[in-house]
Amino acid sequence: MSKRLWPPGSWLCSIRSSGRTWISRKKSAKGTWLLVCLLVWLCLPSSSEAPSVAEAYTSIPHEFHFRAAAAQWGFNWRLIAALARQESSYNPHATSRVGARGLLQIMPKTGREIAGDLGLKTWDLTNPAQAIQMGTYYLAKMRVHTRPYAKNYYENIRLSLCAYNAGPHRVTQYRGCPPFKETQDYQRKILAYWEQHKKEHLP
Repeated sequence: MSKRLWPPGSWLCSIRSSGRTWISRKKSAKGTWLLVCLLVWLCLPSSSEAPSVAEAYTSIPHEFHFRAAAAQWGFNWRLIAALARQESSYNPHATSRVGARGLLQIMPKTGREIAGDLGLKTWDLTNPAQAIQMGTYYLAKMRVHTRPYAKNYYENIRLSLCAYNAGPHRVTQYRGCPPFKETQDYQRKILAYWEQHKKEHLP
């Protein structure tokens, strides 16, 4: 099986799935396409290094779990990925100085409350699938809590992030995102990451 990389022209290139192979047809006067084909061939991985179909379309770790949890709780999966990027840099074993753990940096006490809500008998914040499920559920809970203070969907998302960072009681206290620098920077970074993910990754 081979895949044609260029349309009809001076040179045509094909890369066989069984390994690195280039095929040229119709000689070019200047040999421009030959050079391009050769460079592409040199940059392609060998068959043993070839990425899976899923890996070929994303560079975000744990994407499958982000998509599943986001679909369950009504979020864009890129937003949850952006949250994990800010919280832990996608490190499932990350632990903060105050004890928050996992991809979405959930405190053990909060984890117990979430596990109770979800009916989880056993749970592990260092398990990517569970951490993402629990963190996404908690963000959805913050979305419901902050909805009265939001004028639109985007503002509701922003306030949910503020509540995730500073606590829902702070959003209630200020009737909006708390003026703390850490929280303001936090929500801005995540929203920026979200926009970046929208541009770089498939739906």
